[in-house]
Amino acid sequence: MGLINVIKFSVILIVSIMGVGCTSVTVRPLEASYNVKHICIKENPKVEVDDFAQVIAEDLKRHNITSEFIALSPTAKTKVQDEDESFPDQYYMDITPSPDSCDFNLTYTARRSWDFVTYLSSADIAISDKNSRIAHAHYHLKGKGGLSPLKWQGVKTKIDPVMDKLLEFYK
Repeated sequence: MGLINVIKFSVILIVSIMGVGCTSVTVRPLEASYNVKHICIKENPKVEVDDFAQVIAEDLKRHNITSEFIALSPTAKTKVQDEDESFPDQYYMDITPSPDSCDFNLTYTARRSWDFVTYLSSADIAISDKNSRIAHAHYHLKGKGGLSPLKWQGVKTKIDPVMDKLLEFYK
């Protein structure tokens, strides 16, 4: 009977350890001194994570920042989709040109992983003024979430806290 209990305990311990998914979040918040009221969200045509840009727009609104989505032209989008996959994700973050009227731009990339269904496993969000990047956030599920059931949480559940940190000076 003692051996069976040791085996049960070992199995429970191993499953518990493997089930803990580690999430890494790195954020350089948008400083209040920029006084951002409006941001142009530049489309990344390579992102296939459903509702990612929509969640970002909702989060901006929650922090009293209006936004507009700047789409890549259909011709350019077709060209990008026909390109090979050799370019890194960050290449596509800034591929959509923004109008001169946009003082602040938000670019993004997001990756999915698959484990029975697809789920968000990493994302980068950057905010720039006309000269340089002024804020950045990175979300990453270490080991693609392992055996943790939390990896299947929706985009909103994962990205809301990241955006809250990114926009912590905008209430």
